[in-house]
Amino acid sequence: MSLVFSCLCPHPPVAITEIGGERIVDVQKTTSSLVRLAAELRDAQPEVLVTVSPHGAVLPQNISIRRPADGIQRGSMEMFGFPNISMSANIDLSLVEQIANATNIEVLDKDTLDHGIFVPLYYLAKDLGDFQLVAINPSFADGPTHFAFGKALRNVLDSYGKRVAFIASGDLSHRLTQNAPSGFSPMGKEFDKLIRKSLEKAEYEKIVDMDPQILAEAGECGHRSVCMLCGLQREKLKFNTYSYEAPFGVGYLTGRF
Repeated sequence: MSLVFSCLCPHPPVAITEIGGERIVDVQKTTSSLVRLAAELRDAQPEVLVTVSPHGAVLPQNISIRRPADGIQRGSMEMFGFPNISMSANIDLSLVEQIANATNIEVLDKDTLDHGIFVPLYYLAKDLGDFQLVAINPSFADGPTHFAFGKALRNVLDSYGKRVAFIASGDLSHRLTQNAPSGFSPMGKEFDKLIRKSLEKAEYEKIVDMDPQILAEAGECGHRSVCMLCGLQREKLKFNTYSYEAPFGVGYLTGRF
């Protein structure tokens, strides 16, 4: 059945009501877009969610995939003070094996859902019913490496017998204002603008081959996830932006192909 849905989501923990409290209004555009994506994902009726998150088990040179010994991924918001907010999902071990066999990817016995996966799934998987999960982490390698992996992954999915949705998790620049988490850089806004416009115009090469100086200054965590997402598209599809906001000096872009 192959790929039936692909999207990009940010992962601000404050988007979760119990964590955000009054601050959740600051990410209202993002939460509204995630609710919209959740409804559209449900309509797509995926059997497997393949996710990529820039947090958790990230290796320097190798893109990695998780295969916990018991076949279950578990996660909570404990690191943000809310251990009672938790979820778990069964891994599609067959798809993990096929991806591992077809690509140069590291297989890790890791069972923790990092917040890069947890926050999007908190919305997207809430009313989804039964599904299986495949969790991928990027490496510190360059954009072309992750774009090529996305293309190889699509080849695997095209021959797979289940309906698959791909969820790319990543925030844009963390340096958009003077009080941003990583301080301010004028390159931050340049990075976010380039990502948004290039996705909307299907100019993937401008993302994949981005100026290293912009990347270095942007203080981002989503570039490699976006490169993988672009590589996954068989045709040069234009990205539909549902929302963009930067309430804490961090760029949050939400949308889908």
